[in-house]
Amino acid sequence: GLTPPHRGRCLLRALRTPEGKMIGNLDLFEIPEEGRWEIAYDLDPDHWGKGLGGMMVDFLVQWAGVIGVKVISAVCPLLHSHTSHSIT
Repeated sequence: GLTPPHRGRCLLRALRTPEGKMIGNLDLFEIPEEGRWEIAYDLDPDHWGKGLGGMMVDFLVQWAGVIGVKVISAVCPLLHSHTSHSIT
């Protein structure tokens, strides 16, 4: 993926099929000098269009709330856009 080097705390998870084949990964990592966390995920194109990407982001946002994260950013390199979501 395009995940930058981790500078703070981090959660990494692999997404696997029931047979154990890795089809993606999801990351939640802290960028302490900017006071925010960032999410990143990568998914095998063969599994696009099945709602898995949205489920991955939902999981990361929910987990971030559990550990007390207040601001999450996500970068979408395909669209060259940057978005932020605040958890209240």
